[in-house]
Amino acid sequence: MIKRLNPIIRGWAAYYRTQVSGATFGALDHYLWQLTYKWATFSHINKPTSWVITRYFGMFNQARRDRWVFGDRNSGAYLHRFAWTNIIRHQMVKQPGIPR
Repeated sequence: MIKRLNPIIRGWAAYYRTQVSGATFGALDHYLWQLTYKWATFSHINKPTSWVITRYFGMFNQARRDRWVFGDRNSGAYLHRFAWTNIIRHQMVKQPGIPR
């Protein structure tokens, strides 16, 4: 699941990073967290919530201080977050030959 979702998340984030997208990225991250949490608890109905959280959520990306990242402890793969994408504003192009 992580292998299939990461390219989609990175593509959407790269496409929309030139817009005013900080709040939108936060909302999308929250929505993805809700979906992954719901999937994890549904997949393990007989396990307690604390077991599900320690199994699927943690600080997988050591560069980020976020412990609520969805990932796999065996392979080390984790779900990329929208908020980790740098927002780049449009840069004005100077027209040559016109003094300012």
